[in-house]
Order: sequence, then structure tokens, then C-alpha cells
Amino acid sequence: MIYQSFAALLFCCLTVIATPGHARELAALILDGRNDHDWKTTTPILKEILEETGLFKVDVSTASDRREPYGDWNPQFSNYHVVVSNFSDSEIWPESLRDSFVDYLRGGGGFVAIHAATNTFGDWEDYCEMIGLGWRGPGDGDRLYFDDTADLVRVPHGQGRGAGHGPAHEFTIDVRDNEHPVTRGMPHKWVHAVDDLYHGQRGPAKAMTILATAYSAEDKKGTGVHEPMIWTVPYGKGRVFTTVMGDNPTSMSCVGFVTTVQRGAEWAATGKVTQTFPNDFPTAGQVSTRTFGTTGNSANTPQRSKDTSRQPLKTVRIAGIVLKWVRGNPALNFARIEPMIREAAANGAEIVVTTECFLDGYAVRDKSISVEDYLAMGEAIPDGEYFRKFADLARELGIYLALGLHEDSGNTHYNTAALIDPNGELVGKYHKHRLGHEIDRHTAGTEFPVFETPHGTVGMMICADRGRRHIWQGLSDSGADFFFCLSGGSFGPVKNDSGMRMLTAEQDKYMFFVHPSEFLAIAPNGSVADVQMLGEATQGGNAMLISEAEIGSARDQNKVCYFDLPVGE
Repeated sequence: MIYQSFAALLFCCLTVIATPGHARELAALILDGRNDHDWKTTTPILKEILEETGLFKVDVSTASDRREPYGDWNPQFSNYHVVVSNFSDSEIWPESLRDSFVDYLRGGGGFVAIHAATNTFGDWEDYCEMIGLGWRGPGDGDRLYFDDTADLVRVPHGQGRGAGHGPAHEFTIDVRDNEHPVTRGMPHKWVHAVDDLYHGQRGPAKAMTILATAYSAEDKKGTGVHEPMIWTVPYGKGRVFTTVMGDNPTSMSCVGFVTTVQRGAEWAATGKVTQTFPNDFPTAGQVSTRTFGTTGNSANTPQRSKDTSRQPLKTVRIAGIVLKWVRGNPALNFARIEPMIREAAANGAEIVVTTECFLDGYAVRDKSISVEDYLAMGEAIPDGEYFRKFADLARELGIYLALGLHEDSGNTHYNTAALIDPNGELVGKYHKHRLGHEIDRHTAGTEFPVFETPHGTVGMMICADRGRRHIWQGLSDSGADFFFCLSGGSFGPVKNDSGMRMLTAEQDKYMFFVHPSEFLAIAPNGSVADVQMLGEATQGGNAMLISEAEIGSARDQNKVCYFDLPVGE
């Protein structure tokens, strides 16, 4: 009897010792393999961030390359306390995998969405509800922000701007909820390392608790309001923690980012936070960073920096002409675009880029136009009437002009991007490769020409070409230093930007996408350097085309967009 009592007592004691709070090891799974950011570098950092707490055992599940279907990739979510997404893809998961993830989260699982994980799956309703807000257009949900009086403002679906960000910079985080386990005890203000400051995010925003915000300064191409940076959403019995910080290894080195991810992951896994704040946590006046990927514990190598900005580089100003088409009216389209090109030059642009086939309003799309009438709209290069007008304009203004035109080359017609130099001379032409529905009226290009300028060698592609890796690689192999994509098809964060960011990062060069409803500048690491939306992706062709009667109306959104491209010291 005494022995049995002692054994029972010993068992109880061992059980208590084995589970002190949440000191037990928590199973965490990082998802990666597809992302328009450098996941191969950032996943090891996230793994180290989680493991240094002593709370997590971390596995990584890597999806197949985007050139292949998902295949048998099938993460076993139910084996983990928390799933951390370093994942972003324009292709939605297979239905079985989506159902498995929804069941996991509704059943009480935890989910942490990191930065670009909010840029994906805009057509997956459950995912949009899980993350609350994402990189979406104005028509894809509500927008939340805090005004200067600390009031939470909800902008309804369809009103105002969509998602974007200006150039990366340091910014101050303002804690809005000091009672939530993730932020309880966190300094009210702290400086985050150089990062993208997301603004204008959209989504269902159901039951969101915004934990912290950052002021999006207008002089940084921001919104002039306080944008959500970290938040939580309940989903069924599960918990979701989202941070839009963490674009790259530099931003992930911030101790503020490290700490919020560690605490957010523990909360998502358990509903509680047992960790304390580190001594090197950033202050209201100073950023604090750590070094990852080296031997030893990163917590032992705190570094503080007051100025992480780069030295100024020589730049060339690129201008993108975001202008709706009027179909089948070259004279009118020329009259509409000429003053915008002049405006660009007056504001210092040295290279001006148009959309695809803007002169005839991409008339190849309208099959009600007879073949004979369509071919008559083609423009000879370099001797056509309008081409000569553009050449004279480039010479007068002293600019390079990249034009998207329907080219008449005698018996052959092309969808063409032509580059004119400041002397009004044709530098060269690129012919669209991927024709799709155009195949009955155009001939496909097969070559990868690039064009030398004093600012670097330009590689041009057109619309659907951007989806083919071999075209990017062909232009790079020909010597392109940066790319222009003159476009008129899909656009926006879900159907266009994500895939382009991935392919840009693979080439490690700048890309500029010019569309009737979007200007997008992508940095060599795949991050969005600038984006300006003048339409909703859900509108399809209606976001690109207007009638003559609609000129000057609310639908006739147009803008000259600028980006200063670094070209050397």
C-alpha cells in the first residue's frame, strides 16, 4: 500500500514537472518553396528565430517549383501546433489541401502569416478571412486604418485605394493594444529596421484585433494615415497572427520583428505567451538588430544602429504612362498620350514607357473588327505617320521613348515594343512571343533583342511574355540590365504582381510594368519598389478600355507615374 501510494505520488510529480505552462516543445511547420521574396534566405532565419526561444521544434515543408504542379506536396498540418507561412503564390492550392488547412485551423490550430503571405490566394475566401487583410485591390474588401485622433476607420469595399507601399525605410511602430498577450508589456513605440511599409490592404477584416500600426508618411509615397502592421484573427477554434513586416533578411534582423514573431507564434499555438521581452528590444528612438545565419545564438549578438540608409546612387527617372485605351482610334489615342509624355519630360523623365498597342487601343482583342480593317490600323516602323510623330516628340524633348504598337511590316504584322532615342532614331524593336488569341492576326517573335542606352541595357517584353521564364532568361542572356513590360492584360496583386516579383528576383534586375490600370516597379530582390493602381483587377477589360463618351469621366483614370532607377555610384 505504501509502495503504491508513493508510486502514484511520484507519477503525479513527474507529470507536473513535464508540463510547466508551455515549456513543453511546440511543433511548428514553416511553409515555403513559392514566394515572390527570397524564401531560400528568409526561411532559415525564421527557423532560427523560432528555435532560439527553446519552445519550438521546427520543420520545413517546401512546395515544388512554380514551373511544376503541386503534385504530391501535402503538409500534414494536424501534426503541428502552429503553421508559419513564408509562402506566396498566384496558383491556389488544390482543393484537398485547402480543405485540410481549413479543418486544421477551425479545429484549434495556429497560423502565422509573414509579410508576403498576405499577398496570395485572393480568390480563396477562407484564406482571406483567416488573414483579415491582404495585398488586394479596392474591390476586394474593406480597408482599416487609424486616423490622427486614434479612431479606427473602416473604408468600405470599392472605395479609396488598394494595397501598395513606397520605398523601404525605417519607421516607428505604435502599439494599439497593450492587453493582448502578444503585445502586453511591449514599449508603446519602437523603431523598426528598414522594411516595406504596407498600406491600403484590403479584405473581410472580420473580428480583427489590430495590435500595432505604423504611420505611412506621404513623403515616402504613403497614405498619410496609420496602417495596420500586426494583428490577430480568430478562425473557428484556431488563432491567426499576421505581420506585414519582414520583407527581407535586413528587416527580419530587427529585434522588434524577431520578438513579435516569437510571441505571435506562441500565442497562435497555445493562446498564451510565456516569453519576456529581451534587453535589446528597440526603443522609440533607436532600431536594434541581430545577426542571423552565423554560429552561436543570435541573441548573443545584439547590434544597435541609428542609420541604416544607403548612400545616394546616380539615378535615371523612368515614367510609365498609365492611360486607358480608346479602341480603334489612333488619332484620338495620340492626342491623349502626347501631353502626358510632355508632362513626363517636364518632370525629369529620361525614359518614357507606354502600354501595349495603345495607338489602336489593342484592337486585336475585338474580333468584330474585320481582318482587313484591323490590318489597316497597323503602323509602319520607322516610316509610319504616327511613329514619325513620336520620333519627332522624342527628339524635341530629348528622351528615350518605349512605345507599344501594332506594327505593319508589309505582309507581316506584329505586337511590337519599339525604342526611340533622344535623337528621334529607332534604336530597335522587340516582337511579342506569346500571342494567345492574337495568333490569327499577328506573327510571333522568336528573338531576344536588347537595346543599349547611356543608362544601361534595356530588355523589353510584352504582356503575356512576362509569364515565361525562358523569355526573361533570354533577355538577361542578351545583356539586359533592367526590364520593361508593356502590357494590357491581367494586372493587380493576385493575378499579376506575385508571379512577376518571383521572376524578377530570379533575374536580380529591376522590372517596370506599365498597364492601362497599373504602374509597378519591382526591385531586384522581388520586393515592390512602387505600385500605383488606377483600376480594379476584377473589372477585367473594363479596367483598360473606355469609350469616346467616357473621356474625362470618373472611369477615365490616368496618370504619369515615376520611378528613379539606380544606375550606378
